[in-house]
Amino acid sequence: MVIEEALKIAEEDVKINKAMGIHGSALLKSGDIIATICNAGRLATSGEYGTALGVVKVAHEQGKKVSVIALETRPALQGARLTAFELKRMD
Repeated sequence: MVIEEALKIAEEDVKINKAMGIHGSALLKSGDIIATICNAGRLATSGEYGTALGVVKVAHEQGKKVSVIALETRPALQGARLTAFELKRMD
């Protein structure tokens, strides 16, 4: 019962993040530059899309060429490093 609920929550999170990506991508055009703070990609959510990086992923899937500036204010730059890691592997 707990596992089924967890899987349901994870599936719902992916759907919500993809929908956010679709709506956000509609605001972007090729050549736009996006700044992110911390990590807001698939590593920070239930999987496939992420939140802010979900917008970038959908734009990428649509063939839009956008640039991302990954900002971070905490020690060790962990959010910026995770974001850069995800962007390098974006498919």
